[in-house]
Amino acid sequence: MKRYDFDSFLLDKVKQSGVELREGYKVVDVVRDEWDAVCGVRAVSPANQTETFHSPVVLGADGFNSIIARRCGLYRHEPAHWVVALRQYFHGGIVQPGEIEIHFFEETQPGYFWIFPLADGWVNVGVGMLHQTIRKKKIDLKDVLKKALDNPMIRERFRDARAMEKPRGWNLPLGSKRRPAHGDGFMLLGDAAGLIDPFSGEGIGNALFSAKLAVETAYKALLRRDCSAESLREYEQRLWRKLGNELSTSAKLQKIGRITPLLDFVIGRAENNPRAGRLLTAMMRNDIPKKELSNPLFYMKLLFT
Repeated sequence: MKRYDFDSFLLDKVKQSGVELREGYKVVDVVRDEWDAVCGVRAVSPANQTETFHSPVVLGADGFNSIIARRCGLYRHEPAHWVVALRQYFHGGIVQPGEIEIHFFEETQPGYFWIFPLADGWVNVGVGMLHQTIRKKKIDLKDVLKKALDNPMIRERFRDARAMEKPRGWNLPLGSKRRPAHGDGFMLLGDAAGLIDPFSGEGIGNALFSAKLAVETAYKALLRRDCSAESLREYEQRLWRKLGNELSTSAKLQKIGRITPLLDFVIGRAENNPRAGRLLTAMMRNDIPKKELSNPLFYMKLLFT
């Protein structure tokens, strides 16, 4: 579904839960107590008034550009661990409903081009690439997206499609590096914690999982009346115990994907051998542990499948 629809779905759930919701505010700073622990936030209201909100614990779920992470000294923009992605919605492209497509075109290397079918004939297309590569090679992602859409494999399918927006860009902090995600009185969630899958670029699943753990941790901390960094450490430990191996494996796969001959071999086998294709897609869907893709024996298996 479109991100707007998904966010609206989540917002409706929030409203149904009975919590007090303040819309149109922009958080600009954290509030600290006499021991320098975070104990709330300052925000600018729709009326352009600065208001202060106090809380024993703050959950920073404010995206890649997190003001909570910045004010707590945990924000780092490292091009080797960030992807820049460009997305554009179309209507009317020829796609297979229920199937996502990932294309490793020469013009998108070292990155990929995606096609995700949406409801009511809408299609999400886009490209993603490491910021380090974009900066080093002075790449314009808008040109890359245009070339991908003009690829002979894609061009005819989107000949009668209508662009519903201009390309929109995002910065994606990857989980290829473990970042601190908590401190005295606060926890960072989702993109603010740098939990984007380095191989697929997915982030919503990990964000929701981090929210579940953060709420559980906060609940226990409040019962103890202790929201110190030590009390909240359990959040980060559980988070990386669950996601660490997968994120580490995805980081290895990302590096493998930048080796063009190896990528050509894997994609070629998958294209020409149905069994090899099913094996590869099962791993990308996580039906088979993704760690197998970083095992050299997997490529021997693929060769003789």
